[in-house]
Amino acid sequence: MTYPERAQVPLGRPFRLELPVQGAVKDRLQIQGATETDPVSVEWLADDLVGIHLPVITKEQGLRLRLAHVDGFVREIEIRLYPGGGRIVPLVPEMRIKAGQDAEIQVRFMVGDTVLKGESIPSGQAFFGLMSWSDFSDPDGDGIATATVRLGPGEHTVHLLADGCTEAQVRIIAEP
Repeated sequence: MTYPERAQVPLGRPFRLELPVQGAVKDRLQIQGATETDPVSVEWLADDLVGIHLPVITKEQGLRLRLAHVDGFVREIEIRLYPGGGRIVPLVPEMRIKAGQDAEIQVRFMVGDTVLKGESIPSGQAFFGLMSWSDFSDPDGDGIATATVRLGPGEHTVHLLADGCTEAQVRIIAEP
């Protein structure tokens, strides 16, 4: 039986990954697993299918499964999990500031109609130059993540990037 090397899971939501275990007798097979951060639970869905209940995934990480047969055969499987399906929604897509003044870019990270909050938000940054970026954070868990940038005079396009999300942009006009 071959298993995928990579699997996309919904960003910021618990998920059940279904894997076939053809030819296995469920009374004679033990399955254990964990992501890089949390253990997973396993549920038999049918005689040849298991459901792996994953925790919330906000960044790419590995899933390790250990299948142990009572006769001593052991197989270890690693699947890279990567989040997807998210989008970045700026609260204000264009703003004016004084050059040299801090500008707070506020966004919501969403999957469908669900706003991700607190620890469920993905790792994200606002890029505003070759080596200039600011990380997003949602310290109060209200679903509004903030990154702070300071820009010189002119019109700037700030690129908003996050694991599992499509890119967004904010236009900032920094007036002298």
